[in-house]
Amino acid sequence: MEVGERHRFEQRLQRVLGAARVGLLGWDPETSQVVLSELALKLLGLPPDALPLTVEDVVTFIHPEDRARMLGVLSWWRQRITPLRAEVRVCRPEGDWRWLGVEGFEDEEGTLVVLRDVHELRAREESETRYRFVVDEAAKDGVFDWDLTTGELYWNDRMLEIVGVARSQFDPLHAHELFHPDDAQAMDAAKEAHFSGRAPLFEVEHRMRHSSGGYRTVLTRGRALRSPQGRRYGWWGSSRT
Repeated sequence: MEVGERHRFEQRLQRVLGAARVGLLGWDPETSQVVLSELALKLLGLPPDALPLTVEDVVTFIHPEDRARMLGVLSWWRQRITPLRAEVRVCRPEGDWRWLGVEGFEDEEGTLVVLRDVHELRAREESETRYRFVVDEAAKDGVFDWDLTTGELYWNDRMLEIVGVARSQFDPLHAHELFHPDDAQAMDAAKEAHFSGRAPLFEVEHRMRHSSGGYRTVLTRGRALRSPQGRRYGWWGSSRT
């Protein structure tokens, strides 16, 4: 391919990658140095003069709750255990968080990492997942929805039935008192696993106090809702006896 043809091809490739919102990151594992395409810089919110960077520098842009998981993926990939593939949130200089898809390919010249903007897709998937979850589970399970911004807590009729409380008697401010205190450690561990990204859902078996005086064992599954900046603003899920 002639120099002029190669240049036109590279320009065409950049236009296609730009339209697809795909950036490229070249990485030499031996030196840790990275080279970013123009769109990769834009996805990370970085100016051209941000280079040079190392892969360690790029990792610092990842959301703290996603960082350990990404480092684990990198470690497993280096050991040839799993592919280099993940979705993580990155913090841009403006202070906003964006979801990026990360996928790596390796050849004799080093590692090429594809960065894809998946932020809008993640937001739609989360909304659709929440809708399907509520529709599917509401008929047979107790469903809760907790707005962490306003403090408003909603329990559906089945959730109230599990603890034997009428809606007129339900006090959201004291709902935590219905959980068995001996289960607090297991519930905290399940939350931490979900918040850190190790578990896609909060899932734990625990006991809830019934108005008759005894306890009922329930299986609770839930999911934290996050803003584009990564801040948790909601908590929803279901409980089943």
